[in-house]
Amino acid sequence: GKNVQETIQNTIRCNKISLVRALIDTPRMAQAVPLLRELIDEKKDDEWCMLTLARCLIALGELKEARTLLETSSPEAQRSAQVQLMLADLALTEGNKAQAISHVEAANANGVSHHLVFNQIGRAFLQFQRWQEAADAFRKSIETEPDNPAALDGLASIHLAKEEWDNAV
Repeated sequence: GKNVQETIQNTIRCNKISLVRALIDTPRMAQAVPLLRELIDEKKDDEWCMLTLARCLIALGELKEARTLLETSSPEAQRSAQVQLMLADLALTEGNKAQAISHVEAANANGVSHHLVFNQIGRAFLQFQRWQEAADAFRKSIETEPDNPAALDGLASIHLAKEEWDNAV
């Protein structure tokens, strides 16, 4: 009956997601795009699928389509740190550094609580040589996840960039 049909649909969805994950960051990334569109059509509020589709579109040079996708997402999604960081990547790809910085600042002001997002914010500030804001993000990352080599690496990168050799170790 109904439970069997739901189980089949969930299995198909999981298989599509697994295939998308296998295609990302490969020469066959373009094949993930129609699968992601199907997944989004099935579940409109799936932020992972929307962000992954945007990431694919940016990597494939479909910048206008990526911007439309991100800017037409739900207002809640648009305020999320992850979408702001994706918009920053898009703006940087488009050559708009000021807009990229604005999106990173919005992501940072978002009340983030996950160490991986703090790491992304830190790396973004590193790109713009905004050392203090990058360091603050990496420290917040370490506060939420003390055993966090990416954040420690980020802090070391800041010290190296500032030629603070003793602190980099």
